[in-house]
Amino acid sequence: MEQMSCTPEQTAIVGDQLFTDILGGRNAGVFTLLVEPIRLAGNPGRYLRYGAEWPFRMWSKRRTKPL
Repeated sequence: MEQMSCTPEQTAIVGDQLFTDILGGRNAGVFTLLVEPIRLAGNPGRYLRYGAEWPFRMWSKRRTKPL
């Protein structure tokens, strides 16, 4: 929001994960909209999604875990 010079009142989060997308949005004080997850079975877009997430997954695995 800061990068876009937006306030929480001007922002909305659309997500399919209750405990990450919606709870995170509520904690940030923004409007949230819970949608049904996209079914990945038979959906060729799933490969694009996981391909886009791959660098972040690798980065998070390499991070040092707190004690």
